[in-house]
Amino acid sequence: MTDERALLAALREANPVPDPNALIENPGSTNTGAAPQRNHTMHSTQSVIDFEHPAAPPKRRGSWAMAAWAAIVVIVAVGAFALLQPGPGEVATPEEVAASYFDAINQNDPDGWWALHSEDAVIFGESLSEESVRQSHQDYFDWRTTTESRFENVECTETARPGADATGLLCAYEWRGAIQDRFGVVLSGYIQMDIAGGEIVRVTTDSPDFDPMNGFPVRFLIENHGAEFASLCGEGPGAFNGGEECALLYMNNLDAMAEAWEAENG
Repeated sequence: MTDERALLAALREANPVPDPNALIENPGSTNTGAAPQRNHTMHSTQSVIDFEHPAAPPKRRGSWAMAAWAAIVVIVAVGAFALLQPGPGEVATPEEVAASYFDAINQNDPDGWWALHSEDAVIFGESLSEESVRQSHQDYFDWRTTTESRFENVECTETARPGADATGLLCAYEWRGAIQDRFGVVLSGYIQMDIAGGEIVRVTTDSPDFDPMNGFPVRFLIENHGAEFASLCGEGPGAFNGGEECALLYMNNLDAMAEAWEAENG
């Protein structure tokens, strides 16, 4: 027993055991054999979690230069686009106005057609500012829509008008529609218009110069539907009040007219 006790005493001296009560009273004490190992472990763990953020790289002057060049390119592009746009003082050429005139009729756009004329424009001797004149032209649009009439192959040439206050254009055209298609013919004619400041100020002529039917549809309706024609379309062979009801009189008798035309002309 004496040898065993001596051996245990020697072991305690070589590796002392910390007092648990002392650790509770003073947790931060390092007077124990295990404290240095625990502190070392905690320090290592803290050094991993509490890492330092890497320093931001210095800004490069090249990125500022690229941004400046990009801004210059945008400014130049915007400036070039603005130069290509028509300025507020620019007006349409007479040829452009004439083209819009026929386009508005073919597209059944009376508002666009009226917008091409000046406020005091004179159309076939009548002022477009008068309500009755505007109504007659609305009837004209209704007629054209119902009969599917259209202008084709329009060619305008400038006419010499000494002393005129506007540019004169003589526009030749071909006239086609449901009536002409049914008869297998094409009408042609011309319109004289005067344009100033991008607006139509006068229309002085609208004359067919070639009518293969020689007014046959009108003659047919007068002979066979005289009272109705006079009521809806007007009096006499040259009458034309237009409007949808007059146009429907033509369209409803189109086959009968074509048969009479074929019988008369072989």
